[in-house]
Amino acid sequence: MQQGSMTGDTEQGAPAIRPQASTVAGEVPLCVDLDGTLARTDLLHEAAVRYIKQSPFALFHLLIWLLHGKAYLKQRLAERVVLRGDLLPYRADLVEFLRDERARGREIHLVTASPQAWADMVAAHLGLFDGATGSGTENYKGRRKASLLVERHGEGGYDYIGDHAADFPIWLTARTAHFAGRRGRIHSARVKGATVGQHFDVGERSRLRGLVKAARPHQWSKNLLLFVSITAAHQLFDFAALGRVVLAFVSFSLMASATYMINDMLDLDTDRAHPRKSRRPFASGAVGIADGIVAIALLSGIAIGIAVVLGAPFVVSLGVYVATTLAYSFRLKRAALVDVITLAGLYTLRIVAGTIAAAIPISSWLLAFAMFCFITLAIAKRCAELTGTQVSLDNKIAGRGYYGADIEVLAGMGSASTFCASLVLCIYTTQPYVATRYASPEILWLLCPILIYLLSRILILARRGHMDDDPIVFCVKDKITLKLVGISALVLVAAAYIHLPLKLIADV
Repeated sequence: MQQGSMTGDTEQGAPAIRPQASTVAGEVPLCVDLDGTLARTDLLHEAAVRYIKQSPFALFHLLIWLLHGKAYLKQRLAERVVLRGDLLPYRADLVEFLRDERARGREIHLVTASPQAWADMVAAHLGLFDGATGSGTENYKGRRKASLLVERHGEGGYDYIGDHAADFPIWLTARTAHFAGRRGRIHSARVKGATVGQHFDVGERSRLRGLVKAARPHQWSKNLLLFVSITAAHQLFDFAALGRVVLAFVSFSLMASATYMINDMLDLDTDRAHPRKSRRPFASGAVGIADGIVAIALLSGIAIGIAVVLGAPFVVSLGVYVATTLAYSFRLKRAALVDVITLAGLYTLRIVAGTIAAAIPISSWLLAFAMFCFITLAIAKRCAELTGTQVSLDNKIAGRGYYGADIEVLAGMGSASTFCASLVLCIYTTQPYVATRYASPEILWLLCPILIYLLSRILILARRGHMDDDPIVFCVKDKITLKLVGISALVLVAAAYIHLPLKLIADV
């Protein structure tokens, strides 16, 4: 048995010995679970994800350690992974309840299946417990935890707050059984022979709703880029090709959702330190890591199945997308400028994948134009993050490779990329073969000022802090952008079907 020290916080934040509190007359000690109860997350799962983030091959270490038992796995992770108690998603109403009980002088203990080091870390941060007990050579979960508490306090000699089905033996030997979370509410109806106490945070959202939010279906609008090639090639009415692109859209969207979930799991601490991203399902604890892994497997499996139907070249394009996205999540997004180029490449890859699905030739003009446009949008995304976090000039944005002072350089690069995209468009309109597709290709010049205005406006809004979403998603929602896209579509139609007597004017 490992007994944690009675800890609190000193002014410097270090653990300090606190004398045993006197139990209020008539009150028994209050024992509190950690994983899923005090915190809306499982520390073992979070530690495993953080360890894998260090190197994907770390997964083999986890499997080997697990063969020696769960307690052994926890101890090895506790030695190698540092968790931050100040960033964990605690249940606010439960913490407030513990503060009130502590103020009344009640004896409170943290008793968890997590390793002793993590139990001490949480106890030191909150400063609410007379003792903290975590797993050592034994895994204190279920019956083992119940035996431990009965040995210490006697049957019916303590109150217990838990959330999981494994807590049933503990609730049954407690004087009063308290419950946390939606699952705890369900379990409370099944506890027989124990006095049911309070329910904490029962209004939390369902896991399914949280998973849908974590999948970010609104981000699927970025995959509309798969339709760019078939539209530019004037083959939208080739329904066989269009049907293949629709399937490609579904495959990319499902795979994108899986990679978003992976990215969010790898970015837990960074997201929790961010004012807006802290509300994401994994960061807030609304969705557990285990549920996310099941969802990732399901989404990616369906996406791969659809890709196989579309053929080997499309499978390769989807594989490149996944590999690049994972490389971005693990390393590249923390490298200044490399992250911008990678994001632009991922946007452009969607156009290539749509071209492959439709089985049409890839236009080098389209790729060059798209790459410069997407570099501008990727830079706008970083400018928005720098502005949103309000990081000082000499400080580095959390989880990124940029300092506050870099925003002016990025804005200049974005403007340069905007004019490069416009230049590519201008040169394209002068190519001889363009005249075979458009009745009056000169009308296409009208797209240049529209493009400059559109991309420059996005940069300005990002710099002002008025863009809190992905730039492409912002474009899909923004009314002015949609109006400009509509005007651009009219310009394309006019160039395709209206004959202007510009030759006669030139001859005159």
